[in-house]
Amino acid sequence: MRGETPQSWAQFGPERTVLLAFLTYGLVWLWYLLTQGDHPTVVNQPWYQGKHLPSFIDALASLRAALWADRILEETPSGANSSKMSPEIIRILSDAG
Repeated sequence: MRGETPQSWAQFGPERTVLLAFLTYGLVWLWYLLTQGDHPTVVNQPWYQGKHLPSFIDALASLRAALWADRILEETPSGANSSKMSPEIIRILSDAG
């Protein structure tokens, strides 16, 4: 979050930086629990096969995929997708971010 930059050290900069980080963290988890709570998404990596609970990165990737899907996969009035990008590609790209 680049909290060590000189701009964040002016007056109340450090306090604002920390509050913004906590607020963002909390809002991402709140969104994730409200939308994905019943069926959590866990990205299994080859180096961590025993992972059973979602991490913040999983929640952030899920939010990123949802936001991208809303913007990229908009439906035309005829009901067809206006994009050639499939939901699977969006999921893969959001996990890579």
